[in-house]
Amino acid sequence: MKKKIEVLGDPFPHIIAKNFYTEEELELIWEELIFLNRPGKLQGPEEFHGAMDDFGQTYKTNHKALTLDHCYPNRSISNILTVTQKIFDSGFLNLLSSEFPQCKRILYTNYSFTKVRYYNDGTYYEPHHDITFDFLAFSYFHKEPKKFSGGELYFPEYGDYKFDCENNSVIVAPSYVKHGVKKVELEKSDSQKGYGRYAITHLFGHQHK
Repeated sequence: MKKKIEVLGDPFPHIIAKNFYTEEELELIWEELIFLNRPGKLQGPEEFHGAMDDFGQTYKTNHKALTLDHCYPNRSISNILTVTQKIFDSGFLNLLSSEFPQCKRILYTNYSFTKVRYYNDGTYYEPHHDITFDFLAFSYFHKEPKKFSGGELYFPEYGDYKFDCENNSVIVAPSYVKHGVKKVELEKSDSQKGYGRYAITHLFGHQHK
Protein backbone atom coordinates (compact mmCIF):
# COMPACT_ATOMS: atom_id res chain seq x y z
CA MET A 1 0.00 0.00 0.00
CA LYS A 2 1.07 3.59 -0.63
CA LYS A 3 2.72 5.56 2.16
CA LYS A 4 0.61 8.40 3.54
CA ILE A 5 2.06 11.25 5.62
CA GLU A 6 0.19 13.99 7.48
CA VAL A 7 1.76 16.98 9.24
CA LEU A 8 -0.65 18.19 11.91
CA GLY A 9 -0.75 21.14 14.29
CA ASP A 10 -3.86 20.26 16.23
CA PRO A 11 -3.81 19.65 19.14
CA PHE A 12 0.02 19.84 19.08
CA PRO A 13 2.68 19.68 16.32
CA HIS A 14 3.12 16.09 15.13
CA ILE A 15 3.54 13.86 12.11
CA ILE A 16 1.53 10.74 11.35
CA ALA A 17 2.70 8.30 8.68
CA LYS A 18 0.90 5.17 7.55
CA ASN A 19 2.49 2.32 5.58
CA PHE A 20 5.82 3.93 6.44
CA TYR A 21 8.04 0.88 5.90
CA THR A 22 8.28 -1.14 2.68
CA GLU A 23 7.49 -4.86 2.57
CA GLU A 24 11.21 -5.65 2.51
CA GLU A 25 11.84 -3.39 5.52
CA LEU A 26 8.92 -4.93 7.41
CA GLU A 27 10.31 -8.41 6.84
CA LEU A 28 13.62 -7.38 8.41
CA ILE A 29 11.91 -5.67 11.34
CA TRP A 30 9.70 -8.67 12.05
CA GLU A 31 12.66 -11.06 12.03
CA GLU A 32 14.13 -9.18 14.97
CA LEU A 33 10.84 -8.50 16.76
CA ILE A 34 10.02 -12.21 16.83
CA PHE A 35 13.52 -13.06 18.03
CA LEU A 36 13.46 -10.45 20.82
CA ASN A 37 10.01 -11.52 22.00
CA ARG A 38 11.22 -15.01 22.87
CA PRO A 39 11.31 -15.80 26.61
CA GLY A 40 14.04 -14.16 28.66
CA LYS A 41 15.01 -11.37 26.27
CA LEU A 42 12.72 -8.42 26.95
CA GLN A 43 13.08 -6.77 30.36
CA GLY A 44 10.81 -5.27 32.99
CA PRO A 45 10.51 -1.51 33.64
CA GLU A 46 13.14 -1.58 36.38
CA GLU A 47 15.70 -2.68 33.79
CA PHE A 48 14.70 -0.57 30.78
CA HIS A 49 14.25 2.56 32.96
CA GLY A 50 10.50 2.93 32.66
CA ALA A 51 8.79 6.09 33.88
CA MET A 52 8.04 6.25 37.60
CA ASP A 53 5.50 8.11 39.72
CA ASP A 54 6.25 11.54 41.16
CA PHE A 55 7.69 9.95 44.30
CA GLY A 56 10.00 7.56 42.43
CA GLN A 57 8.44 4.55 44.15
CA THR A 58 6.37 2.69 41.56
CA TYR A 59 6.60 2.24 37.81
CA LYS A 60 3.87 3.57 35.54
CA THR A 61 3.93 0.51 33.33
CA ASN A 62 4.05 -3.28 33.42
CA HIS A 63 5.02 -4.04 29.81
CA LYS A 64 8.39 -5.45 28.73
CA ALA A 65 11.00 -3.74 26.57
CA LEU A 66 14.66 -3.63 25.62
CA THR A 67 16.98 -0.71 24.88
CA LEU A 68 18.72 -1.80 21.69
CA ASP A 69 21.57 0.70 22.01
CA HIS A 70 22.78 -1.25 25.05
CA CYS A 71 22.74 -4.54 23.13
CA TYR A 72 24.51 -3.72 19.89
CA PRO A 73 27.93 -2.03 20.01
CA ASN A 74 27.76 -2.18 16.21
CA ARG A 75 24.36 -0.80 15.16
CA SER A 76 24.53 -2.49 11.74
CA ILE A 77 24.04 -5.87 13.44
CA SER A 78 20.45 -4.94 14.28
CA ASN A 79 17.81 -5.04 11.55
CA ILE A 80 15.66 -2.65 13.57
CA LEU A 81 18.36 -0.04 14.17
CA THR A 82 19.36 -0.22 10.51
CA VAL A 83 15.88 -0.03 8.96
CA THR A 84 14.36 2.56 11.29
CA GLN A 85 17.25 4.92 10.62
CA LYS A 86 15.14 6.10 7.67
CA ILE A 87 13.18 8.17 10.19
CA PHE A 88 16.30 10.32 10.56
CA ASP A 89 17.94 10.04 7.14
CA SER A 90 15.04 10.42 4.68
CA GLY A 91 14.12 14.05 5.36
CA PHE A 92 10.98 12.83 7.13
CA LEU A 93 11.64 14.87 10.29
CA ASN A 94 12.18 18.05 8.27
CA LEU A 95 8.44 18.10 7.65
CA LEU A 96 7.87 19.03 11.28
CA SER A 97 10.45 21.82 11.38
CA SER A 98 9.35 23.35 8.08
CA GLU A 99 5.73 23.59 9.26
CA PHE A 100 6.35 24.60 12.87
CA PRO A 101 9.24 26.99 13.65
CA GLN A 102 9.13 25.95 17.31
CA CYS A 103 10.32 22.50 16.23
CA LYS A 104 13.49 23.67 14.43
CA ARG A 105 15.59 21.91 17.05
CA ILE A 106 14.69 18.63 15.37
CA LEU A 107 17.09 19.55 12.53
CA TYR A 108 20.02 19.32 14.93
CA THR A 109 19.37 15.87 16.33
CA ASN A 110 22.65 14.26 17.37
CA TYR A 111 21.62 11.45 19.71
CA SER A 112 18.85 8.90 20.10
CA PHE A 113 17.85 5.87 22.14
CA THR A 114 15.80 3.06 20.62
CA LYS A 115 13.56 0.77 22.64
CA VAL A 116 11.58 -2.24 21.47
CA ARG A 117 8.38 -2.65 23.47
CA TYR A 118 5.85 -5.47 23.63
CA TYR A 119 2.40 -5.05 25.17
CA ASN A 120 0.72 -8.33 26.04
CA ASP A 121 -2.65 -8.93 27.70
CA GLY A 122 -3.17 -6.64 30.70
CA THR A 123 -0.24 -4.32 30.00
CA TYR A 124 -0.41 -0.53 29.84
CA TYR A 125 1.60 2.66 30.30
CA GLU A 126 0.19 5.41 32.49
CA PRO A 127 0.50 9.00 31.19
CA HIS A 128 3.96 10.51 31.52
CA HIS A 129 6.41 12.95 29.92
CA ASP A 130 9.84 12.18 28.47
CA ILE A 131 11.26 15.62 29.16
CA THR A 132 14.91 14.58 29.18
CA PHE A 133 14.58 14.29 25.39
CA ASP A 134 13.36 16.72 22.72
CA PHE A 135 11.24 14.51 20.46
CA LEU A 136 9.68 11.07 20.29
CA ALA A 137 9.05 8.78 17.33
CA PHE A 138 6.88 5.69 17.72
CA SER A 139 6.65 2.93 15.10
CA TYR A 140 3.83 0.43 15.63
CA PHE A 141 3.36 -3.17 14.50
CA HIS A 142 1.08 -6.13 15.14
CA LYS A 143 0.54 -9.48 13.54
CA GLU A 144 -2.34 -9.81 11.10
CA PRO A 145 -5.16 -10.22 11.69
CA LYS A 146 -5.20 -7.92 14.70
CA LYS A 147 -6.37 -9.88 17.74
CA PHE A 148 -6.05 -7.44 20.64
CA SER A 149 -8.17 -4.51 21.73
CA GLY A 150 -7.02 -1.37 23.50
CA GLY A 151 -3.39 -0.29 23.26
CA GLU A 152 -4.15 3.18 21.89
CA LEU A 153 -1.59 5.93 22.41
CA TYR A 154 -3.49 8.69 24.18
CA PHE A 155 -2.83 12.26 25.27
CA PRO A 156 -4.78 13.12 28.43
CA GLU A 157 -3.97 16.84 28.37
CA TYR A 158 -5.60 17.16 24.94
CA GLY A 159 -9.13 15.95 25.47
CA ASP A 160 -9.95 12.62 23.87
CA TYR A 161 -7.19 12.80 21.25
CA LYS A 162 -5.57 9.43 20.65
CA PHE A 163 -3.67 7.42 18.05
CA ASP A 164 -4.90 3.92 17.21
CA CYS A 165 -1.42 2.51 16.49
CA GLU A 166 -2.23 0.84 13.19
CA ASN A 167 0.18 -1.76 11.86
CA ASN A 168 3.17 -0.12 10.10
CA SER A 169 2.35 3.38 11.30
CA VAL A 170 4.60 6.06 12.79
CA ILE A 171 3.89 9.12 14.91
CA VAL A 172 6.44 11.82 15.79
CA ALA A 173 5.77 14.42 18.50
CA PRO A 174 7.59 16.76 20.89
CA SER A 175 8.58 15.15 24.19
CA TYR A 176 6.63 17.71 26.25
CA VAL A 177 3.38 16.07 25.17
CA LYS A 178 2.07 13.88 27.97
CA HIS A 179 1.18 10.43 26.64
CA GLY A 180 0.18 6.95 27.78
CA VAL A 181 -0.92 3.57 26.45
CA LYS A 182 -4.37 2.14 27.09
CA LYS A 183 -4.50 -1.36 28.58
CA VAL A 184 -4.20 -4.15 26.01
CA GLU A 185 -6.71 -6.98 26.09
CA LEU A 186 -5.87 -10.26 24.36
CA GLU A 187 -6.99 -13.87 24.62
CA LYS A 188 -4.49 -16.06 26.48
CA SER A 189 -3.99 -18.40 23.51
CA ASP A 190 -3.19 -15.47 21.21
CA SER A 191 -1.06 -13.87 23.90
CA GLN A 192 1.24 -16.88 23.87
CA LYS A 193 1.61 -16.58 20.09
CA GLY A 194 2.87 -12.99 20.07
CA TYR A 195 -0.34 -11.32 18.85
CA GLY A 196 0.11 -8.30 21.12
CA ARG A 197 1.16 -4.74 20.41
CA TYR A 198 4.74 -4.05 19.29
CA ALA A 199 6.31 -0.60 19.41
CA ILE A 200 9.72 0.73 18.45
CA THR A 201 10.36 3.97 20.31
CA HIS A 202 13.02 6.52 19.37
CA LEU A 203 13.74 9.10 22.08
CA PHE A 204 16.00 11.73 20.59
CA GLY A 205 17.21 15.29 20.59
CA HIS A 206 20.19 17.60 20.54
CA GLN A 207 22.98 17.81 23.09
CA HIS A 208 25.80 20.34 23.25
CA LYS A 209 29.12 18.53 23.25
